[in-house]
Amino acid sequence: MEKLKRRSICKKITVADLVVKLTFEKMYEQWMRNFAQNMNSILNGKDIKELPKFNGEPCIIVGAGPSIQKFKLLDQLKEWKGTLICCDKMLVPLLKRDITPVAVTTVDGSPLIRRFYNHMLVRKKRKDVRAVFCCQTVHPKVVETCALEKYWFVAYWDDPFKMTSLTRTFHLMTGKTIMKTGGNAGACCFHVAYFLGCDPIGLVGLDYSYLTNDLRKTPYFETFKILSKGDPQKMKKYFFRAKTWAGYEVFTDLMFITYLQMLIPDLENAKSKIYNLSPLSIIKSKKVNEMQLEGFIRTFNRK
Repeated sequence: MEKLKRRSICKKITVADLVVKLTFEKMYEQWMRNFAQNMNSILNGKDIKELPKFNGEPCIIVGAGPSIQKFKLLDQLKEWKGTLICCDKMLVPLLKRDITPVAVTTVDGSPLIRRFYNHMLVRKKRKDVRAVFCCQTVHPKVVETCALEKYWFVAYWDDPFKMTSLTRTFHLMTGKTIMKTGGNAGACCFHVAYFLGCDPIGLVGLDYSYLTNDLRKTPYFETFKILSKGDPQKMKKYFFRAKTWAGYEVFTDLMFITYLQMLIPDLENAKSKIYNLSPLSIIKSKKVNEMQLEGFIRTFNRK
C-alpha cells in the first residue's frame, strides 16, 4: 500500500458510527448466543462490585500496545510493588515474569480468547488473580477454560434510564453492575481501576497505534476492506499517520480513533489523576499527564 498522508486524529470522522454499526452487525448474533449460554454462570457468579477496593492506591493498567515490546515495559514492571490490572492478552506474559495482577479483563466475544487463560501459570495463580468478564460478550469456552474466580459486569451500551435500553434489560436480567468498557480489554482495565477507586492510574500499552506499515497485518483490516468494498484507494482513508506524545510517528486507524473518542472523555472526567506511560500511545489530553514508566514507578511505588 502506498505511503499514507498524515492526518489529524482530532478531526471528527463521520464514518466512525458506521464502523461501530458494522462491528455490532458482525458480532451481535454471536454475543447474544454467548450471553444465553453463559446465563447460569453469570447469575451464580460474583458481581464486579464485590471486588476488593483500592481507594487512593496507585495502580498501573496494562494493555497490549506496541510500546510493551519495543520498550520492554514488562521488564520494567518487575519493579512495581503496587496494584496492577491487565488485559487478557498480557496475563501470561506478566505471570512468566513473576508479576501478578489483581485482576484481568476480557470483553472480546471470540472463543480464541481462551488461549490467554489455558496455561499452567494461570491455574497456579487461581487464588491470586480475579477475572473480570463482560456479561454480553465473553464466549462460553473462555468461561469454561478460565480457572480464575470470575466477576461479571454489564457493559454500558446505551442509556439505561430509557425503558427500551438494552443495557437496562441486561442489568435487570442479570442483576450485575453496569460499567463502561471503552470497547476493548485495555480500556476496560482503566474503567475497572477507576471503579475500584485507584488513584493515580498509570496507562501502559494503551497505544491505539501500530508500528507496522503493512496494514494487511492490522486487526481491523478486514473490517475496512468491507467498508471500502476492496478498493485500495478507498481503504487508505481508514488509516492514518500520527505523532505520539513522546514524538514517535506511528500508524493508527479509524477503529482505534473511535475507541479513543470513547475513552478520552472518561479520562478527562475522572477524579483520579491519569498518567500516560507509553511512548507509542496517541492518547493526548491536557488532563492526562505524560511520563515514562520508570518515573511513575519511582514516584508512586510502595516504599
